[in-house]
Amino acid sequence: MTIASFLILAASVNAPAPPEPVRKAVADLQGRWEATGIEENGERGTLDERLILTVKGNDMFFRRGTDDSVQFPFVVDPSKSPAHLDLTAEKGEKNTCRAIYRIDDKGELTICLGSNFSPCEPDRRPTEFATLTGDEKRPPKGRILFTFKRAK
Repeated sequence: MTIASFLILAASVNAPAPPEPVRKAVADLQGRWEATGIEENGERGTLDERLILTVKGNDMFFRRGTDDSVQFPFVVDPSKSPAHLDLTAEKGEKNTCRAIYRIDDKGELTICLGSNFSPCEPDRRPTEFATLTGDEKRPPKGRILFTFKRAK
């Protein structure tokens, strides 16, 4: 066994597994989702192009129309109410967009972002599934809200 192989093996053996609620929350998000609605700055928008969210492992891939997918590694905290979602943009510096999410009884995924996929401080995380124009009432409201259904 080479030293590199040993180090990789040792790191994977010693890496703590995420807690069960986190594993379940990540598992529930896996798969392809198709956007059914968008709200930005307090106004319902129209989806003029198909928006697909694909979740693989701890990565979210957003693809609009025929554009290339944009990848965001993510972390969830289902112990919070509403559940927290942090998306990391890895272009240049690592920057985190704070969000909340839920999957309702009908299987619809709702994500409310505190910014337009740009970095924001933890205190800018929305606490309500709604958006608002201007910054004076953010949070509790977010900047962009997406609804998705599972793609078939």
